[in-house]
Amino acid sequence: RNAPRGIAAAWVNFNGTGTVAIRDSENVGSITDVGTGDYTVNLTAAMTGANFVALASSQQTSSTTAFVTWAPRISGLATTSFKVSGVPENSTGGGSYDVLELRCAAFGDLA
Repeated sequence: RNAPRGIAAAWVNFNGTGTVAIRDSENVGSITDVGTGDYTVNLTAAMTGANFVALASSQQTSSTTAFVTWAPRISGLATTSFKVSGVPENSTGGGSYDVLELRCAAFGDLA
């Protein structure tokens, strides 16, 4: 099935701290916690190829970092998954951080 143009083929809102848990989703079967601030979003239905668009937004890790702007990084696009990392916007290689809330969406054709 293909999502109509402009409609996400998959999306998820999940907790990225402690025990990773999906709050709500469409076409996302699970989230794998790969390490501190690094997650894999596992799709239920595969995309036709790895050239789809994935976007993410996030919320800070705690009240002590409330004024840090977060710019999650997307990588590792595959037909059944993609990776997202919690990274402060001004990070210059300082690593990933667990993020309180991550929201991801994927746009493209489903297989």
